[in-house]
Amino acid sequence: MKKNYLLILVLLIFQLLSFSQTNNPAPYCLPSYSNAPCNQPGPSNAGGNTVNDFINGFVTAGAVVNISNMNTGCNGMANNYIYYCQHNLQVNPGAVITCSLQSGNVYAQGFSIFIDWNQDAVFQSPAERVGSVPGVPPAGTWGTTSFTVPANQAGGIYRMRVRSAYATNGGPSNACINFAYGECEDYNVYVATSIPTTPSTTATASNNSPVCPGQSINLSATSSSSTGAFNWTGPLSYTSNVQNPVLSNVTASMAGTYYVAVTSGTCPVLAGTYVGVKPVPSLTVTSNINPVCAGSNATLTGNTAGSASSYTWSNGGNTNNTVVSPTITTTYTLSVSNNTCTTTMPFTQSVSVCSGIEAFLATASLPIVSPNPFSNELQLTIDGSAKISIYNFAGQLVYEVDANQNIIIATEQFEKGIYFLSVAQHGQKMSVKLLKTN
Repeated sequence: MKKNYLLILVLLIFQLLSFSQTNNPAPYCLPSYSNAPCNQPGPSNAGGNTVNDFINGFVTAGAVVNISNMNTGCNGMANNYIYYCQHNLQVNPGAVITCSLQSGNVYAQGFSIFIDWNQDAVFQSPAERVGSVPGVPPAGTWGTTSFTVPANQAGGIYRMRVRSAYATNGGPSNACINFAYGECEDYNVYVATSIPTTPSTTATASNNSPVCPGQSINLSATSSSSTGAFNWTGPLSYTSNVQNPVLSNVTASMAGTYYVAVTSGTCPVLAGTYVGVKPVPSLTVTSNINPVCAGSNATLTGNTAGSASSYTWSNGGNTNNTVVSPTITTTYTLSVSNNTCTTTMPFTQSVSVCSGIEAFLATASLPIVSPNPFSNELQLTIDGSAKISIYNFAGQLVYEVDANQNIIIATEQFEKGIYFLSVAQHGQKMSVKLLKTN
């Protein structure tokens, strides 16, 4: 008898020392999933998530001490794997254990349960695949399966693995291989052995979000224990062992749930907090003339996707566009706010030294002439005063008018052929070639 008790004690110490981390399965295989974390991009069970694949609840019945691990959401650890050393199952040989499992409320999961009955650190399949939920229960609903503890099972501590996989009929058939979506949880099963009493440690996690991109997030962890280690994990493979770390210059991709494992003794306690990053206006800046002649006007326009409550230009403008007249190439900056966050965009207006027709084009408000070719009439859109003259191919003046508004010129009497429209404005002239077809 003493030898048996000594063996049990050695096994207990080995288990407590070996599995002291929530994301370390050693000496067992590390399960993997292609998409981690198992909730993206928002908190667990958020309806807009593109990834919402996890074990949300695991409950047993029929044991001396049962497990009730409810509303856990995505564990947020590496490979979507967590070792729940604080939740233990105590059973007697021959007991029938009923297991109930629930997925998140967005995507349905298949569930399987494995127990290493021979303690060789390998979950043999199918021998140690002790239960699987039939079919694929709808998202957010409960599925059940059961297993019987072998009647001759020796007293000791055994590893139990609970695994889910998205839309997998009957659950994962292997405890170790990769799946695209899902979650894995490990537990201890105490057979004819009492669960050791350990001091209860609690932990909480919080942060100051939501914040705007570019600002800082202050993560904070508290524990009921005066001693212990703090290990944070989060989106983009984030890790930190500082109790209250700071995320600097945050971006939208850094949003998500951050988890801290607080270790005091042999069993870490996990707490999570969701970090939110506020949306900002999407902004581009364009110019109607780039480059512009030195001293001439150009209109800069801020184009936003989504709502914008205010515009602030570096030259003092406060609408979505501003008129500038630079003499040298100049950079202007536009800041746009949506009442919560601000986006800033620089724009460089190029300037060139213009002469002749280039200067005229930069200053004249030329008419828009249509159609060309024409037949019975010409339509001119005028911006400002201009003298409009039309010459035939021989250079003879056939029409002339001083215009400062949109006009229509009747051209029935014009013969077929080539004409030249002359625009005189701001002391400059420009000709446009026209063709009359009939």
